[in-house]
Amino acid sequence: MTHSTLHSFRRVFPLLTLTGVLAVACGSSVSQIVKSFSFNLEERKAQLVTEFSTEVALNMEVAIPIRDIGWVRLIPAVGQRGFQIATDIDFSAFVDPALAIGRTRTLPNGVSFPSYVSTDLYSVELKKDQNFSTKFYLGTSSEKKYVGVGLELKFVDSRFPEGLAISQNLQDASRRNVGVVSFYGPKMSNGRMVAPGGIFIASDINALRGQSAAQGFTVSTAGMEMQSVELSPYDGFDVEGKNSRTYKRPDQQFRLFNKFRGAGRQAGLVD
Repeated sequence: MTHSTLHSFRRVFPLLTLTGVLAVACGSSVSQIVKSFSFNLEERKAQLVTEFSTEVALNMEVAIPIRDIGWVRLIPAVGQRGFQIATDIDFSAFVDPALAIGRTRTLPNGVSFPSYVSTDLYSVELKKDQNFSTKFYLGTSSEKKYVGVGLELKFVDSRFPEGLAISQNLQDASRRNVGVVSFYGPKMSNGRMVAPGGIFIASDINALRGQSAAQGFTVSTAGMEMQSVELSPYDGFDVEGKNSRTYKRPDQQFRLFNKFRGAGRQAGLVD
C-alpha cells in the first residue's frame, strides 16, 4: 500500500501537509478513514484540512462562517481528492466571550472525548438543517489550544450502535500526535433518538507550532512550496462506550462502516 499525497486545497492558501494512512485494509477490516491532515500557521490565523478516503465519501459542500473570525468548509470529493473538512480560524477566537459557551467533556452521544483531548472544550453550533448539523469546538486552556469540528449526520441514527465512539490519533513519523478523528454513534433514550451520530476531528494548535519548529518548517510564506511530513499508520482504533468490546473487532468495524456508506447513500449524502 502506498501513502497518498494531498493535492493543493484549490490553491486558496499554502499548506504544511502531513500525509498518511490511518488504517490498513486487510481482509475484513476498515481501510483508510483519513487520507491526510494538513495545516498552515500564520501569525494570527490557522488553517486545518482533514481529507477523508472512500470510507467517508460524503457529498457535501457548504461554507459556514464562525462569526467574523473564520470559516468551516465541507468540500465534496473530486477525482482522487477525498471529502474534506477545512477550518480557517483567527486566534482571537480563543478570547471571544461569545464562543466561550457550552463547555463539555463529551461527544454529543455522551461518550468522553478521545484521550488526545485532555481538557474541556467549548462547543458552538454553527449550522443545523434536516440532514446534518455542524459544531465548532475550542480548547479552554492556554496550554492546549484545541480547534475541532463536529459533523452530526442525521442518517447515523438508531440503525447504529448507541453511545459508541471509535477514534484514531493522527501521528507523524516520530509518533507525535497531531490530531484525532472519531466516528460516534447516536444518543438514544427510551428507543428515541436524542442526537444523531457523526464525525469529530480535533487538533491542538500549540502542538502544531511545536511540530513546525521540530521539522524546521517555514510558515506563512505565501507562494513557496511547503514541506510535507508523512504520518505513520496508527495501530488500531480506540473504542469507547457501549458495545465497545464488540466493536474493537476489525470485522465489526468493517460492517459498521459498510452500514455507514449504505445509510449515507440512502440519505443522498454519500457517493
